[in-house]
Amino acid sequence: MPTPKPDTERHYSKPDQTPSWRIILEFSVFFVGVYAVVTYTGQWNAARDANQINSNNFTRAQRAWVNADFRTPVFRLGDAKNPLTYTYMIHNFGSSPALNVRVDTLYKAQEGWPDWQALQADTETQAMNGPALPLFNGQEIPITGPNQKSLRVLTDTERDEIERDVLHPIIRGKITYEDIFQSPHETTFCVYYRTHNTDPNQTGGGWASCPVTQIAN
Repeated sequence: MPTPKPDTERHYSKPDQTPSWRIILEFSVFFVGVYAVVTYTGQWNAARDANQINSNNFTRAQRAWVNADFRTPVFRLGDAKNPLTYTYMIHNFGSSPALNVRVDTLYKAQEGWPDWQALQADTETQAMNGPALPLFNGQEIPITGPNQKSLRVLTDTERDEIERDVLHPIIRGKITYEDIFQSPHETTFCVYYRTHNTDPNQTGGGWASCPVTQIAN
């Protein structure tokens, strides 16, 4: 038989003597800490998001916005000796200069109406290889066309069909530029000319926007 241990080697377990108030206090401190972490994290995220929104709003308010302005265009059909020409303006409506501005314009006159969506898709994929120039806020410059390569005298039949709204001159194009925050932007435009105004309250002809959504970002 094994030798019994003396009383000095025996161990007796005692119940936990920690007061219940201390246990409750420790749990309370723990939950308060978790709540503080969650609360401050949410506040930090909200502050970060608010700063980002303010930054985006500031950029939008201060950036350049360039568009084609056809409010006062000049369109000449020409005659037997002089070619068809047109002039319109590009305008920086923004609050700061536009940098590296490039403009590409296409002109065509066709009988009937085109596939506007296909025409817009072609406009959006135009290569922009022309010279770049700055355009200060509030500044506008004239764009004259067609270019020398496309410049030609219309035939009597072509001029007659344009005047009778059989042929529809269409001017479309794209403007690319950068703002002072080094962000790239793009604007497309498309207008067509009608010799006779379809609005019974107005007389004469003029330019109208093509029935397709344009880009202005």
